[in-house]
Amino acid sequence: SDNKISITDLEKYASCPCRYFVQSVLKANPWKEFDYEIEVPPHIIGNIVHRTLKQLYDVLLANIEANQNNQELTFERTILEEILHSEIRRAKTQCSVPHTVWELTYNSLRNGLAAFVSDDLSQMGEFRYGSGELSISYKFKYKFPESGEVTLSGRIDRVDQTTEGKGVHIIDYKTGSVNVKPEKLKGGVSLQLPLYLKAVLDSDETFDPSISNAQYLRIFSDGSHKRYMIDGKQLEDLSDSLD
Repeated sequence: SDNKISITDLEKYASCPCRYFVQSVLKANPWKEFDYEIEVPPHIIGNIVHRTLKQLYDVLLANIEANQNNQELTFERTILEEILHSEIRRAKTQCSVPHTVWELTYNSLRNGLAAFVSDDLSQMGEFRYGSGELSISYKFKYKFPESGEVTLSGRIDRVDQTTEGKGVHIIDYKTGSVNVKPEKLKGGVSLQLPLYLKAVLDSDETFDPSISNAQYLRIFSDGSHKRYMIDGKQLEDLSDSLD
């Protein structure tokens, strides 16, 4: 209704129209045999990481706003541990794995995320954390097969900005597989970063595309990470394909 679709659903449709119809239109879930889980499922780990990082960076930002004399994000491990404990308790209601597994999961995530956050903050340079889980709604005009307009929606994991507000980094956390070439649309199955970047840049003409990008930030279990990004120049090269 209202000609509105999420960017994630758009990618699902491009990947397999039949699967999209069954899962997103009919709302049918795949049959699942009961299986006693002995490890925390990857999607649960992903949710824990996303929610923990969002809350952690929000707390760090609040500390900056309360102390105008220090504009640097400073990381305290105890804050991470408190947030992670809360998210683990929440996740336990979603899957039943042995208590020992949850303890191992907590210890692994605590150490890995502590290493990631420390390194991430040191690499920010002139950029600063701006917000987490930013919802977007973007009216996208297309030309093929006929002219029209559709409202694309999505939720960005994190937005960083330069202190002057001219540059923007759009970040999507990944704890699993990731498209290593986000500048390639791949027939429509890789639209997330280009459309996120286009939506944000079009929303504020003061943003400078030359110092802005959208990126998948893949976080590994040991806290190491890798970024796969598309910048303003690459987005401009894709403009005809997106239309």
